[in-house]
Amino acid sequence: MTTATLLISCPDQKGLVAKISDWIFSHSGNILHAAQHTDTSSELFLMRIEWDLETFDLARPDIVPTFRQFADTIQAKWQIHFSDYVRRIAIFVSKQDHCLYDLILRQ
Repeated sequence: MTTATLLISCPDQKGLVAKISDWIFSHSGNILHAAQHTDTSSELFLMRIEWDLETFDLARPDIVPTFRQFADTIQAKWQIHFSDYVRRIAIFVSKQDHCLYDLILRQ
C-alpha cells in the first residue's frame, strides 16, 4: 500500500483539522493516521496526516499543485512525502563496530 504523508504548519485558526481532512476526503482519500498540536504561545498549528493513495482520485503529479492552492488559503508551510520513495542513505562507522551491528540488526 502506498501512502502520502502531509506535514503542515500554519497560523492557528478555527476548523483546520476539518478543512485538511475534508481536502483529503473530497479526493477519495482514506486517512490512516493523524496527529495535530497547537502551540498556544505562538498560535502555531502543526499537523501530520497520512492517507492511503489506493483510492485517491488525484494522480501523483497533481497532488502537490492541487494542495498548494488549498494551502495558500490557510497560509501554510507544508511538505508531502510518499511511502514508496526510498531515500538513499550512508552510514559512517568509526573504530567501534558494535553500533553498526546494532543498526543492522534493528533493520
